[in-house]
Amino acid sequence: MTENREMSDRHRTSAGGSRMKKLSESAEDVMDYSIVFTDIDGTLLNSAHQVTEATAAGIRALDRSGIPVVFVSARMPMAIYPLQEQIGFHAPIICYSGALTLDRDGKPVKSICLSAETVEAMKRLLPAETEECCFCSYVDNRWIVSNPE
Repeated sequence: MTENREMSDRHRTSAGGSRMKKLSESAEDVMDYSIVFTDIDGTLLNSAHQVTEATAAGIRALDRSGIPVVFVSARMPMAIYPLQEQIGFHAPIICYSGALTLDRDGKPVKSICLSAETVEAMKRLLPAETEECCFCSYVDNRWIVSNPE
């Protein structure tokens, strides 16, 4: 139990926004990591949906140390790349809630896709869009929704 708690505390320190600065201040701490995964919304971005300079500096420090920082999100690739560019680094990304993994050059490493026929069948089986339910799917960099408004 203690070991899991320590790992959990380390994870929060490495991915926790303003706490990223704490990680970047100690070379010894940085060397303990071989890769860092972080969510974007609510983790990397602050309440104003911005990347703080302290967080960006921590990510750049990890990148300079050879430790990739992998953004993991339900977002599509085109909604992740601008954040990497803003921070000033490039690394693999995991998008569409894990359905697509791209290497640092944007080439697919792993892709889990449904056929267009399966998506259409699912769309027919679901109820019409309501406040509680909507249908959306992704194809490459396109987001397909049942009601585009």
